[in-house]
Amino acid sequence: MPCQHQTQLYQLLEKTGVKLASSDVIRITCRQCGEIEVCPSVMLDEYEKSKVDDDDDEKNRNTDKKKSGDK
Repeated sequence: MPCQHQTQLYQLLEKTGVKLASSDVIRITCRQCGEIEVCPSVMLDEYEKSKVDDDDDEKNRNTDKKKSGDK
């Protein structure tokens, strides 16, 4: 579980749109707490893919609603 400092970093990355990618494990070490957060890049890739799939599903549902409303 990330410490408060790592959580702040993740929030900053999300807010600014910065994405981390690696062909290996990403380790984020907090020097203040000593907490080490390990995130395999495969998990990040899977998350990104699922996010795109979810967005596509939402677009398709909205398109279907518009089509059924036009009849």
